[in-house]
Amino acid sequence: MKELDLLRRISVSKLPFRLLTADDFTAAKALMASGYVKVSLPVLRNGKGTYGKQEDALVSAITPAGKRALIS
Repeated sequence: MKELDLLRRISVSKLPFRLLTADDFTAAKALMASGYVKVSLPVLRNGKGTYGKQEDALVSAITPAGKRALIS
């Protein structure tokens, strides 16, 4: 499962964990929906000179449920 692989990567990394790829972002959304992680999503930028400039999504915490998922 891509989601649990990402959860394992997050667990051994320093937080906040930056989501840099589309696959990581998709997996993090699933982990967030499951209540395993807390994710800060950036506000979309609009306007002149903002094309291709977007803040990273950040995982700020693994929840107790996420920690239990790592054990099982």
